[in-house]
Amino acid sequence: MFHRYLIDNNQLPGSHNPNFFLVHKFMRTHWVAKASRNLADTDLKHPQTDLSNRGLIAYRLAHLVGSPVPETKIISLSQIEYSPEFTSVVNKMSNNLSKDGILLTKFNGICLTDFLKLQEITDVKNLTSLLRNFVFNLWIGNYDKKDSDYVVDQNRVAWSIDYNLSGPGAFPKSNLSLGENAWGYSMKNTGHVGFCLGNVFRQHMIKDKISLKFFVPEISKVKGLDKQKIREAFQGITITDLNGEKINNEYISFLDKRRGLLEKIIKRWIKAGYPRDYRYQEKKSN
Repeated sequence: MFHRYLIDNNQLPGSHNPNFFLVHKFMRTHWVAKASRNLADTDLKHPQTDLSNRGLIAYRLAHLVGSPVPETKIISLSQIEYSPEFTSVVNKMSNNLSKDGILLTKFNGICLTDFLKLQEITDVKNLTSLLRNFVFNLWIGNYDKKDSDYVVDQNRVAWSIDYNLSGPGAFPKSNLSLGENAWGYSMKNTGHVGFCLGNVFRQHMIKDKISLKFFVPEISKVKGLDKQKIREAFQGITITDLNGEKINNEYISFLDKRRGLLEKIIKRWIKAGYPRDYRYQEKKSN
């Protein structure tokens, strides 16, 4: 069982979902809880309701390739103890809560944006790992990385968080990913690629003129993953489309197809100047 450590009435800036702190009742370990809301869309018949499951899948896949992510788990709202003054907050949250529960990540420090108020990006000890984490994000279609989606611990080691918007979009046959603002992002659109990493890291890449060679080790890790290991990451988890139909197999096919394109897409992105733009159009020569 868990009980409330601290709950924030206000959502974090730019966050669609409420985030608050929990402490394990017996182990006294600290966790950040993210209560993912359903993604409603007036033009669609049903809301997207599997965001916590999408996040958990992403974290499992990240561990397979050694990406710097914290420990993760999913709990139900009933497992949280909270004081009476927060009853209305919790009730309001539960009315629009994704059916797959609340995603917890182990508390690993302060937000990167706060860290950079006093330190430089080069002070992050595992900067190379964080930069290469971009490859993993592109592979799973996580076009929702912001500077606030990284945390830095007391040892100046950084961790990548927030993977709820990832994987195939509402209609998996379209080959679009579910990214920022719940929009569809295309691997073929070079401008979209820049949304797979925080802007601070993107600017560092531009400054240092990081080449494709830098990313080859991470690309090789992803391409070398055994397909059975990828399939095992989905054990006990259901990913659905907007109609509530299970799309685990489509998600696995989505991953398999994308990993074969990583080198080509990243090479094109670097050549284009590391863009991050919704409106970016490919040249006909591409």
